[in-house]
Amino acid sequence: MHAGLTGADVQYFLTDFNPGSAAEGARYREITVAVSGAAREIAGTVAHFVARAMGVADGSSGLMKVPAMPGEYATLGTFGFLPAEFDQVAAAARDDPGLPGRVRTLRANYFPHRESVGYLLPNLLTGQAYAQPFLVAGGRPDRAEGDLQFTGAGTLPPGLNFLATGGLSGTVPLRYPDTTLVGGVFRFLVKMKDRKTGQVLFFAHRLNVLVDLTNPSLSAAEIALGSLKNTQTVNTP
Repeated sequence: MHAGLTGADVQYFLTDFNPGSAAEGARYREITVAVSGAAREIAGTVAHFVARAMGVADGSSGLMKVPAMPGEYATLGTFGFLPAEFDQVAAAARDDPGLPGRVRTLRANYFPHRESVGYLLPNLLTGQAYAQPFLVAGGRPDRAEGDLQFTGAGTLPPGLNFLATGGLSGTVPLRYPDTTLVGGVFRFLVKMKDRKTGQVLFFAHRLNVLVDLTNPSLSAAEIALGSLKNTQTVNTP
């Protein structure tokens, strides 16, 4: 259940909005999903009845299916007409060059792509598996899974990798090859590209890598050093 809009939500509709925290990112994602769903439902309803007026009969699937309840058009996997239905609409449009779609190009504005994960990612603990997706909200209403490609630039701790599908994955070891403890602040950039439109966007992130002080292989001296290292990591601006 989505929380209703308030006056504080106006920032999410500004073209230059960028989430400043994970909470803002989550709210942006919630709003874009709700608005996109409502827009698809309205567009689907209008398209259905325009096609009906142009001679296309009711169908059993897609936009020509008569919905039993609100929201069905919004959840269509393929948002459009079947080839035969589109041919009927196109033929009717050719017969009447004065139709709106013939004299003016229809355009739709949509929320810009924004990453709904905060700049500071959840802390990583050495020796434990870590997985963090780069969640992106907004963009084209017809954006499909896999349309976005991700690449990373910057230094990651050993054992952690960028995923082309968007995210970080791996297990950071307790020690470097020289036996010193792994830990500290890591900063990097993520490049997101929409394969279909070519749009490119960059996101910046910080990741705190903390030494797992419960690891049984640590000596008393290493525990003290690791504790100090973790405090310095968290307190680094």
